[in-house]
Amino acid sequence: MERRGFLGTVSAGMLILAGGSSVSEAMPVEPTVQEPWLEGLSGKHKQYLDVAAHGQGAPLGRTANLLNAYVESYGLKDSDVNVVFGAHGTAIAMVLDDALWSKYTLGSHFSIADPATKSPALRNIFAGVGKGQGGYTPALAELQKRGVRFIACRQAIARLSRELAARDGGDAALINKELLAGLLPGVTGVPAAIVAANRAQEAGLTYLYIG
Repeated sequence: MERRGFLGTVSAGMLILAGGSSVSEAMPVEPTVQEPWLEGLSGKHKQYLDVAAHGQGAPLGRTANLLNAYVESYGLKDSDVNVVFGAHGTAIAMVLDDALWSKYTLGSHFSIADPATKSPALRNIFAGVGKGQGGYTPALAELQKRGVRFIACRQAIARLSRELAARDGGDAALINKELLAGLLPGVTGVPAAIVAANRAQEAGLTYLYIG
């Protein structure tokens, strides 16, 4: 380092100390975000599933397969396997309630047919809660009972809000609030799925992309 540059660095440091500030105070502080979906994960195995597409419900089946294999082949209990299901992209439809599916015709929007009517679904056939029978098995609610945690990307919800507003001529901001309020019971909204994947790995969960 040149002498002039070195002296400049030292001078800057002296100014910070003279002003009573520390280097840590001068650096930006990371905002605090509540992450209940990462709390209390005490299982022997921990898995984060990155789910970008609804796949007509296939990601739910793969999640069940993960649990079933550990139970049937390794002699473990569901509680020994922690699974976080991170929904974004078109998979965001899987974590929205029946009222939103009906109001915004999400079955038509995402090309999902109701097995009971063979027409575009007007209810969340993946949820396993609410009105109607004959939905996808295993349902989201069944997996929640087995300990699977579901999170929803707020960026994906905002994008869907803009799509619906453009399609129907609505207010994207109001639709966004409505979608967030209509997450299925037990589903946690997160700032962004890509950040959630990073946070999960930092917390010791292995990462797997399943479409």
